[in-house]
Amino acid sequence: MTPRTVSAAACNRWGRAFSILEEVARHREGIGLAELSKLVGLHNSTTFHLAKTMVSLGYMRQERDSKRYRVGRPLFALAASALDEIEMVNLATPVLEDLSRETGESGHFAVRMAIPWLSSPAPAAPARSS
Repeated sequence: MTPRTVSAAACNRWGRAFSILEEVARHREGIGLAELSKLVGLHNSTTFHLAKTMVSLGYMRQERDSKRYRVGRPLFALAASALDEIEMVNLATPVLEDLSRETGESGHFAVRMAIPWLSSPAPAAPARSS
């Protein structure tokens, strides 16, 4: 099986979409299309089509009256997943430190295919008395 490659155009689309999403997230009160386009440096029509896709997926929402864009609920679910991983690190740290201290060995914590990673250096050797 050969690895899939992503075209430069697809990467560019993803980059544009994420820059729009990040800018919308910075404006808690919502942001209109013209201002959003200006801030991300894209033409209004490009911004509109990308925003429309993200609205249809639920990652952004558009207020009916003001037409301002805001972050959608699925984005909060993604953020909660990241917080779950941070919580795993917080829970693992004291256990890993105790284990390292008791064994005198280095300890490591990792989550496969995600960001959390924790390493604990081996504890200092206890002072010997003569």
